[in-house]
Amino acid sequence: MSAIEICTIVVAAAIVLGYFGIEIYRKITGRPSINDDCASTHKGKALIKAYRKQKEKERRALEKEKKKKSDKEGANE
Repeated sequence: MSAIEICTIVVAAAIVLGYFGIEIYRKITGRPSINDDCASTHKGKALIKAYRKQKEKERRALEKEKKKKSDKEGANE
């Protein structure tokens, strides 16, 4: 095998592994996949916006809960 063939194989392997690494990362974090074309459509944008809004509501509810808990503990002391 020549050096050019080896370099070609290494570069191709790096691209494939990088792609799958990104896909795995996106699955873990819950972000839309690269293959999902929905981000470019109106419906897809609405779905993504609704998802982000829901996550924000959950985060705020959790913060309120923590604040209530800390206020209760402060009042008990």
